[in-house]
Amino acid sequence: LFDILETLPERNIVVVSGDSHTSWSMDLLRNPSEWDRACRSCIGAEFTTPSITSANYDEYVPRWIAAEGRRRYTRWGRNPQVRAVNVIHHGYLVLDISPEEVSATWHFMRDIAKPDDRLRPGMQYSIRKDSPGVRKN
Repeated sequence: LFDILETLPERNIVVVSGDSHTSWSMDLLRNPSEWDRACRSCIGAEFTTPSITSANYDEYVPRWIAAEGRRRYTRWGRNPQVRAVNVIHHGYLVLDISPEEVSATWHFMRDIAKPDDRLRPGMQYSIRKDSPGVRKN
């Protein structure tokens, strides 16, 4: 896939995924060890949507272990291409797409065991057509 994407004249390709049932915002590049703040090697962004009710990390392990796992993804400079991660909360992802920008907003449920329409504010990130790398809104 990267062989194809890297030949395209367009940059800032957006990949949307969701089978991990967790929330991620990350810079997309072939070799994460080449990541730098200017995102010179970046070809786009990946936004991952959480599940609303399907199990994620904290249904399999105690919540404190899931939270520690999230911290370890980004601690000590590991995985610098990961701009944000949430492996605990359930909800959904909304993308606002324009020719100039793709903006991702995560909405988290307050309690999946007691459904209602109240949402917990989530992460907000975007990628612009003319600027490489994911940015926090």
